Amino acid sequence: MRRRVVLDALQWLIVNNHHYQKYEVDEDLIAMMPEDDVPVEILAAVRQEEDVGVIDVEKDGYVPDLEEIGQEPNVTGETPSLPKSEVKKG
Repeated sequence: MRRRVVLDALQWLIVNNHHYQKYEVDEDLIAMMPEDDVPVEILAAVRQEEDVGVIDVEKDGYVPDLEEIGQEPNVTGETPSLPKSEVKKG
């Protein structure tokens, strides 16, 4: 884990995303995280799955199927925007 990158990202979220504005970063806790390894809390939640079919199940609701909504895949690196009628709420 790159502590400085994580700290910068969290601080950016707090400033720029209203969902995070009520939180404070505990810099002492960040300093306790490993600098060159994955935190134990994350490793505890990680598992390896041999069934590649779960990829489609896990991405449902997160990644829009561009073919379904009539858009071409974006090869420019820009994030595609969905028409408001296609945005899922909740």
